Amino acid sequence: MPVAVAIVMNTFPNPRGRYDPLMKQIAFFTNLGILFVLFIAYHLFRDLPPTLQYEEKVPWLPAIGVTYHLGSMALA
Repeated sequence: MPVAVAIVMNTFPNPRGRYDPLMKQIAFFTNLGILFVLFIAYHLFRDLPPTLQYEEKVPWLPAIGVTYHLGSMALA
């Protein structure tokens, strides 16, 4: 999300290098949105079960048996 917003902001005209207040507002609300998403993810994380959470397992090179496996586990 931040990279996409940065690319969009880069396409806005900025004559003589002036720092437009619109740029500040876009950056602020982008960061506010990211903070909201992180807040939701933090509260959805369960620290009691001994299993992996937010687990992702994708076959990467199936011909040789290589997979991409990523997950998060709470520390006791």
